[in-house]
Amino acid sequence: MRAEMETNFEPHFQEAARLYAEDADAQGPNSSPRECWPSTQEYRNAMFRAGKSQDRRAGSYLDRITDPGLRLFAEIEFIAALAGLPQFAGSRRVFHFQETY
Repeated sequence: MRAEMETNFEPHFQEAARLYAEDADAQGPNSSPRECWPSTQEYRNAMFRAGKSQDRRAGSYLDRITDPGLRLFAEIEFIAALAGLPQFAGSRRVFHFQETY
C-alpha cells in the first residue's frame, strides 16, 4: 500500500486543484501571499514526492499546474528533490476579506 501511495500522485494533484479553486476564487480569493496558499503547498509537496519517486520522469506533472507562479514554486521543489536536497518547509495561510455592513 505504501509503495502505491508513493507512485500514485493523482490524489495529490486533485486536492491541489480543489484548493487552487478556493484560493483563486473570484468571489473571495485568498489574500495571503501566494507562496503560502494551501494549493501552492500541495503542489510543492506533490512535485517533491514525485521527483523523489520518479526522478526526471515526474517533470511531466508540472504541465498540470496552470498557474505560472504556483508552477514555479512546484518546479523549485521538484528540482530540489532531484538534487537530493531537503524539502522546503512552507507554511499555509488562508485569509479571505469579508465585507462589513
